Amino acid sequence: MTQEERDQILLSLKNNQEKRDQMLEDLKESQEKRDQMLEDLKESQEKRDQMLEDLKESQEKRDQMLEDLKESQEKRDQMLEDLKESQEKRDQMLEDLKESQEKRDQMLEDLKERQEKKDQMLENLNERQEKMDQMLESLKERQEKRDQMLIDLKEGQEKLISRVDKLERNQTETNCELRKISQTVARIEHEHGEKLQAALDGFSGHSEKIISLENKLDKHGNILNKHADQMYYLNSKVQAY
Repeated sequence: MTQEERDQILLSLKNNQEKRDQMLEDLKESQEKRDQMLEDLKESQEKRDQMLEDLKESQEKRDQMLEDLKESQEKRDQMLEDLKESQEKRDQMLEDLKESQEKRDQMLEDLKERQEKKDQMLENLNERQEKMDQMLESLKERQEKRDQMLIDLKEGQEKLISRVDKLERNQTETNCELRKISQTVARIEHEHGEKLQAALDGFSGHSEKIISLENKLDKHGNILNKHADQMYYLNSKVQAY
């Protein structure tokens, strides 16, 4: 092999070496770019991972919010159900109130009728009161007449009592006379036995007078008792009125 060929080979090898160096340099640059790209990718991946983590957290929050919304919806449904039941109860209460109002209206009608009946009864009572007032006025006049009659009866009774007192005095005098007569009869019987019959006849006459006076006294006593009963009856009537 000649020197030129060797030089040619060396030159070729040198060129190849330069090319390889250039290629290595390019590869190195490319490798750096890839490393940079990988680094960027890694950062991007971390950012995506962070974003995914944030999305996951956000998703969990949304899920929690959806769960809360679901519970809130259930509570609202329960509240609506309660409101529906409450509305039904209010409707029932309104129905009951309506029935109660109708009953009260009926009671008011009954009370009105009863009030009208009471008013009529009061009218009748007023009429009866007026009649009773007239009767009382009449009774008052009759009472005044009875009072006058009682006064007259009292005066008559006083007169009867005076007459009875006179009769009692006469009876006393008669008894005195009878005692005197008895004494006289005893003396006459002792002194004048023959005149005894005449004295006895006189004594019988006096006895008959005494019996007559006692009968009169009994009659006057019955009259006084009758008058007393009449006065008691009239006084009872007066107190009753």
